[in-house]
Amino acid sequence: MAIVDHNFGCSVTNDIENVVKEIGIVNEVDPNECIIVYCDSEGYWDGWDNTKQSFVILGCKTLREALRKYLLINTKNEQNATQQ
Repeated sequence: MAIVDHNFGCSVTNDIENVVKEIGIVNEVDPNECIIVYCDSEGYWDGWDNTKQSFVILGCKTLREALRKYLLINTKNEQNATQQ
């Protein structure tokens, strides 16, 4: 799920939980099963872990870079979890 903040009303960053929930409902997808990245009003891409309800700091300038970085983080976290 890729979300772009167009700077109308409340920012995506400040209301990410509701934005993700609404997109999930409208598109009939479970946000807990999605990789979620968003571009803030300053043009930086970061992530949202809907399962943990926490931000994933990516600080990327492109969607492609953000997705790649998020996937690398997830892969490392999964590897660490299986080693413990």
